[in-house]
Amino acid sequence: MQWLFEDSRIDWVELSELYRIAPLGIKPAEHLKLTYANSMHKCFVLDDGRIVGAGRVVGDGRDTAYLCDVVVHPELQGQGLGKARC
Repeated sequence: MQWLFEDSRIDWVELSELYRIAPLGIKPAEHLKLTYANSMHKCFVLDDGRIVGAGRVVGDGRDTAYLCDVVVHPELQGQGLGKARC
């Protein structure tokens, strides 16, 4: 698996589908692109080029940060991917 910390190679439509099947709701690709762009930290996990996980953190850069999302493909849920250290 490949861990990415920038979003230039992310297929936002694919990530939107991952949120849907996870299931974490319907989040349009453009919505995700904006929310991840505005996040302080972000991480994407790819397996053979397919997005199987993602997460993001928002914060003030000094004192406070919030873990906003952790999404993992249903086939991989419960295996520790969402809490793995990269």
